[in-house]
Amino acid sequence: MASNRWLDNNNFDEYWRVASKITPTTAPTRSNSPPPPPSSTSLHTRPPSADPQSSGGPDRDGALNVRNVPVRIYLPDGPVLQDLVPPRLEDGAMHTLASFLTARLPLLFPEPGSGKGNLGYALIQGVPAPADTEMAWLGACMAGADGWVNVCVGLLREGGRYP
Repeated sequence: MASNRWLDNNNFDEYWRVASKITPTTAPTRSNSPPPPPSSTSLHTRPPSADPQSSGGPDRDGALNVRNVPVRIYLPDGPVLQDLVPPRLEDGAMHTLASFLTARLPLLFPEPGSGKGNLGYALIQGVPAPADTEMAWLGACMAGADGWVNVCVGLLREGGRYP
């Protein structure tokens, strides 16, 4: 990969110029958070789909406004599904992992109140992910080095137990 050449030659500015296009970062969202060092501000920025300047910056709660969170779903014996997930639902509510999985995989994650229990569970970076986790937070904090949130879906055992 060409970026390795930049690292081998200690040309970190050129490396981060390329890496910043594919790797999202988080930004301080609290007023009491110290600003990032001046040297890192220009070196590592969010991809265009998550750029706060292009989507209005922090909202009234201090959370980053992102257009979409790139998500890959790995099914137990099936294909890998890819999707761009908006951080908010059409009604303005925060898009959660549960609402995303219910919409994308309704047989494994049925609607709450339908009387059916979940047949699957979600792991993100090897950790069981709480259903109420916001997609915007997952995109900012749990994305892999390539900028994608990788969700592994497993099947629950009888009685709703993890394997």
